[in-house]
Amino acid sequence: MKSLISTLVRSGILATLAVGCISQIHAGLLGGPFKPYHTTSDGPFNVLAPPFTYGFVETFESLPVNSTTLSVPGVTASAGFVVTGSLVDSVEPLGNPTAGHSFFSGNGAAGIIFTFDATALGGHLPTDVGIVWTDGDGPNRTFEAWDASNNLIGTVIDSTGLFFSSGGDGDQANYRLFTASDTAGISRIFIANDNGGIEVDDLQYGHRASNVPDQGGLTLFGIALASLAGFARWQRRIIA
Repeated sequence: MKSLISTLVRSGILATLAVGCISQIHAGLLGGPFKPYHTTSDGPFNVLAPPFTYGFVETFESLPVNSTTLSVPGVTASAGFVVTGSLVDSVEPLGNPTAGHSFFSGNGAAGIIFTFDATALGGHLPTDVGIVWTDGDGPNRTFEAWDASNNLIGTVIDSTGLFFSSGGDGDQANYRLFTASDTAGISRIFIANDNGGIEVDDLQYGHRASNVPDQGGLTLFGIALASLAGFARWQRRIIA
């Protein structure tokens, strides 16, 4: 087996596959906008279920109007406050957005930064984070995320679909979920609007068990194993 691995490394086959696995498992990724969004099951992950060792969803429903402090642990918002009423776009309750609560900032261009505190979260930053854009005057929505070392993971700019000025107000089919994932941890996310206000809901975050690689990593690792097995069979046929 050692001679087989040595041969593969010299040929570049194993080295390429190994690097691919590592980059998939550890690199940060952004997702979205996922549309429509009605519940957490509409996103690419569910922080309230395994393999997450902790998970929280801030729906803002339990918070009083005008509250600037969130009810979930280990996260703070740079701007905004809880709102409700006839012009509100809330995820909950489904089918009746003006009856629920959401989080609003009047300065959409400055946006809202949600910062996570590892100490308050048992020493582990979230590996997966999501936020739902429900309203804002656009025309572009910007989403960004930073890793545990405060390096920018990336930027998503969404200029599609409806927003407040073009008839999107009160229509839950227009809500968009933006997500970020990084196994090393996410320190903060940012969401903004070109102008006007910005309204968000269902902030969700969780810590994925460190011994569970993502699906991309598992796929590439399977390819590597299959390649090793195939090469071994080919080598036996040549020797025979």
